[in-house]
Amino acid sequence: MKNPINDINYLITQQGAQTPYIWQLYGTDDPFYEMNLALNERIEQQGLRHEFVAVSGGHEWIVWDKAIQQIIKLINENALD
Repeated sequence: MKNPINDINYLITQQGAQTPYIWQLYGTDDPFYEMNLALNERIEQQGLRHEFVAVSGGHEWIVWDKAIQQIIKLINENALD
């Protein structure tokens, strides 16, 4: 049996209007890319606030470093909201 507190697919079905913004960034060459497209679709079906960003690259630090820079910028832009 899966542990529901660690199952993102279960957790998104339990969320409502007060759910924090979900931001996903994945490299198009990442072996988990298709799985994350499916997750993005489930998030959309739940009507949760989110953004899915696809970039070139794989499951590697060069992609994650860009993601970290983008999320810090996003947090700074929305810090006073």
